Amino acid sequence: MNRRSIGSLVTLTALAGCMSGVRRPPDPVPYDQLTAKISNPKIQAGEVGHPYPILTAVFSSEPSSFNKFYAEGVNSQYALNFLYESLVEANPKTAAVEPGLAESWTVSSDQKTFVFQLREGLQWSDGKPLTADDVAFTFNEIVESPKFPDNRMVDLVKIDDASPKVTALDARHVKFVLPRVFGPFLSSIAGGVPVFPAHQWRPLTQRKDSKGRYELYTAFSVSSDVTKLVSGGPYTIASYEPGQRIVLNRNPYYTLRVDQQGKPLPYADRIMLIITPNFSTESLKMMAGEADLMLESIRAKDYQIMKPLEKTSGFRVVDGGTDFGSFFIALNLNKDRDAQGKPYVDPIKQKWFGNVHFRRAISCAVDRGSLIRNLALGLAEPSYGPLPSSHPYYTPEIETYAYDLERARQELEAGGFHWNAAGTCLDADGHPVVFDFLVYSESPNSIPLGNTLKADLQKLGIELRVKPVIFNVIVEKSSKTLDFDAFIMGFTGSTEPNTGANLWRSTGTSHMFNQRLPNSSYQAPPYAFETRTDQIYIEASATLDENRRKALFQEWQRLTASELPLIHLWNRKAIYAYRAHLRNTEPTALAATFLYHPFVTYWQMYPE
Repeated sequence: MNRRSIGSLVTLTALAGCMSGVRRPPDPVPYDQLTAKISNPKIQAGEVGHPYPILTAVFSSEPSSFNKFYAEGVNSQYALNFLYESLVEANPKTAAVEPGLAESWTVSSDQKTFVFQLREGLQWSDGKPLTADDVAFTFNEIVESPKFPDNRMVDLVKIDDASPKVTALDARHVKFVLPRVFGPFLSSIAGGVPVFPAHQWRPLTQRKDSKGRYELYTAFSVSSDVTKLVSGGPYTIASYEPGQRIVLNRNPYYTLRVDQQGKPLPYADRIMLIITPNFSTESLKMMAGEADLMLESIRAKDYQIMKPLEKTSGFRVVDGGTDFGSFFIALNLNKDRDAQGKPYVDPIKQKWFGNVHFRRAISCAVDRGSLIRNLALGLAEPSYGPLPSSHPYYTPEIETYAYDLERARQELEAGGFHWNAAGTCLDADGHPVVFDFLVYSESPNSIPLGNTLKADLQKLGIELRVKPVIFNVIVEKSSKTLDFDAFIMGFTGSTEPNTGANLWRSTGTSHMFNQRLPNSSYQAPPYAFETRTDQIYIEASATLDENRRKALFQEWQRLTASELPLIHLWNRKAIYAYRAHLRNTEPTALAATFLYHPFVTYWQMYPE
């Protein structure tokens, strides 16, 4: 008889009790009654475990939709991530590309044609076969279709201004022809776009509603019956109670993964996702023993409460490595003019911001250690470049800027600045150095960070005027009006550097430190480091040689850390919590970049 954890018994009792007044979800197919098999499943590493009734996970905020093509926010992806698989997938420990739905693939001599062979016998949750037609449908009729130009996955498949041509050759073989060699194809396109069942979604791409819009746009909203979603992943949606929970049952036709003994995965018959209104409630439910794991990283202030309780409360709080997101200061380096010929940036200030010695001085004047202690409560590491130390492309061989006011003064002097008798920093023309710094008022740390930087720069005779505004104001100014001096910003990250091309390429839509608008007068990037960055991104995307790609992106890191178009501050540590009795957990920030949650082998989790 398999052992049940106390947490599972509590959850089962709660699930039974909460169903009064709502439809009780159907029971999952018992583990010992699973019959579906394929001849070549993916054998997962990890401890061999045993089946058990239910795994509970908690997260904050309500899903916005169950339509993966239009669902906004990571909170909408937690449940959907259990429903779909891709042709290939990233190893959650190394980020290396591995087979997924496709057991193998071939590449043409010109590296522009890929043919994938699907595993034989794959099925959807309704028993219908999963075939190459489903793959071609997903790409041709939704993701790349001009009928749905705003779907969430369209940017994943763009190669310059074109997309791959996808053709189903037979039931098990699908061909992708690329417009050019594209290095990230396997990770970003073949591995980034999940496959959808054509028999369920094709009608939604053809029928229109009463307003003349294709039904795909509004399909599977939170008010619809989302239990009808056909799944190709390990679970199906059994029930959804807004603001309460999402119950997932095992997909009895899921055959992709087995353990080391050939037993089917996942082990858990059911997953219950508990929805909470905020991070605080999420942490409280974990501490109260109402959940087996938290899907989101713990906030610093919750860590201070939870870590001391670790030994007595039956859960573990572990460091999953540095988060892949970045946090930085952006100065406005723009040299462009608006339609009336007026410079976007005051020419006096533009000379400062465009001066690399000025940017290096600012970086040296930032006391990152103090910021991390006081604002991140020690749960971060200093950052001097665009990638965190946990990133597979990271190189430590970059310029760093420890807190050093003397070095900052030397950089200012090298840039033509000096000081008057009162200690005010002046540029070569005698102008005092004063500029505005936008911080977002919604963030509890943003304003204190601005005030800390203000105090640091005062020591150099520089006046920083901290201006709290709502986040959307910063977005507007950095992408459209361009009327700003400097601001604080955070960006999410990925294991594939090319996903950041919109930030780092000079033509990128998020190239916020020197944004180019449609009416730009720029004939070419005004800074040499931008030209080289463009070249690096083009070269790295045009080769499948992984060693060459790593060498190029390491050069980019060194260039960025030297020129400082953005002044990076810190990378947050990703801290995760789970019940101490769970095995095969291994939460990592790396896994969270493509699983939407940090647990490397969730399908193999089991209680001791």
